[in-house]
Amino acid sequence: MPGSSGYHWLSKTFHWLTALAVLGMICIGWWMTGLALGLFKLQVYTWHKWIGLTVLALTLLCLLWRRRVPPPDLPDTIAPWERKLAPLVHWSLLALLLAMPISGWAMNSAAAHDQPALLTIDLAHDRVGHDHALQAAVHPCLQHLPLRCCRPKGRFAEIYCQS
Repeated sequence: MPGSSGYHWLSKTFHWLTALAVLGMICIGWWMTGLALGLFKLQVYTWHKWIGLTVLALTLLCLLWRRRVPPPDLPDTIAPWERKLAPLVHWSLLALLLAMPISGWAMNSAAAHDQPALLTIDLAHDRVGHDHALQAAVHPCLQHLPLRCCRPKGRFAEIYCQS
C-alpha cells in the first residue's frame, strides 16, 4: 500500500515470475533460431509461444493486482529527476511486456506457412494474413529495444532491484 515499507509478496511473485519467463524467452529465442529445421525446432517454437502467452497473462494479472494493491512510495533519498523518470520507465517496461507477446502473435500470424497449433487452440492461423514486412519488422525490432534502452545503471538499478 502507498506509504508502506515494502512490496506485497504477490507483487514480488509476479515480478520474479515475469523476470524469469522473460529471461527464458530471450535464451530460447536466441537458441531456437539456430536449430535445424525439423519437429524439434517446431516444438521449441511452441514453447517460446507458450512462455510469451504466460508473460502476457502475468503482466495483465500484475496490472490488475497493482490497481488493488499500489506499490510503496519511492524512498525520500531519490533525486527529484529520478522520481519523475521512474514511473515513465516502469510504465514503458509494462507496455513492452504487453507489446512483445502481441507482436509475436502477429509475427506468427503473418508467416507464409502454417504454424502448429498451441495444444488444441489455433491462436494464429490466418488472423492478419501473410505479411512478410510485418513478420520481419515488428517483433525483431521490439526484442532489441530493452537491450538498447533499459540498461540498469546507478540509482535505477538500486531502486528496481530491491523488489
